[in-house]
Amino acid sequence: MQPMSRDNILLPEAVIFLGQVKSTLSRNFEIDITNELRENAITNLAEEKMRELRYSVPVDGREASS
Repeated sequence: MQPMSRDNILLPEAVIFLGQVKSTLSRNFEIDITNELRENAITNLAEEKMRELRYSVPVDGREASS
């Protein structure tokens, strides 16, 4: 006998309603990204950093890994 384990998690449905006017849409998604945040993002997404994380972060079994 093999015990059953949960392998799928269903999330509730999310419905997104876009604004009717382009100005409303741009206002809803308007954010101020400072140069410091931009530099942090570029550093975190650099190929060297990604390569380092690829081999150091453990796989928990719930994600695809190759």
